[in-house]
Amino acid sequence: MSYAVICLDRPHTRELRDRTRLAHMEYINAHRELMQLGAALLEDAGEGRIGMMIAIDLPNREAVEEFMRSEPYNAAGIFESVMIRKCARVFPETDPAHFDNLLIEERRKAVLQK
Repeated sequence: MSYAVICLDRPHTRELRDRTRLAHMEYINAHRELMQLGAALLEDAGEGRIGMMIAIDLPNREAVEEFMRSEPYNAAGIFESVMIRKCARVFPETDPAHFDNLLIEERRKAVLQK
């Protein structure tokens, strides 16, 4: 099952984030096969990191919570909030026709509603 995890940093944790970065990267690397997407969240006005977002393939929410308990940024207290939501992966496509089929179905529904 896919889960989206969106983490926002507490204010004034940049130095702690920098000190914890290698441990974070090693942890993610050790779980690379589970990662469907990984991204740093950046400041609107610059390149400073303000959080992270991942999509991860784990069997249930409890497994995601366990993964996040051990995640070095989270364990170091960098995150102000961690939001976990089940998600349905659309892109990148594992089946190139999947999105096309979803679009066809939505167009069909729209015609029926008129």
